[in-house]
Amino acid sequence: MIKVRPYITEKSIKLAESHVYTLLVEFNATRGQIEQSVIEVFGFKPIEINVIKGKYRETTRLRKPFLDRGVKKALIKLKKDQKIPGFELAQEQPKEEKTKSKEKVAKTKEVKETK
Repeated sequence: MIKVRPYITEKSIKLAESHVYTLLVEFNATRGQIEQSVIEVFGFKPIEINVIKGKYRETTRLRKPFLDRGVKKALIKLKKDQKIPGFELAQEQPKEEKTKSKEKVAKTKEVKETK
């Protein structure tokens, strides 16, 4: 089994609304291995798997040039009734922050009006 972990960014949250989830996987993983690990970890069989490889970049380690591999992302499409838990929490958090900020603005307006 390969390591699979959610990759949560603004773009991946927007994709999760259309049931496409972004996962970071090991660089040498194949689509078959990714499918097996998603089934074992999350319990869902993906409909479609797209893979994106990151670029190699040159770095130095101990004053020697070294090629560092980028990351490999897997875009996994699931059925409409299936969801990965980490992406649901990320979608709800910005909504709560917006309502809290509106309440704070309303309170400050009330304080200013009373003065």
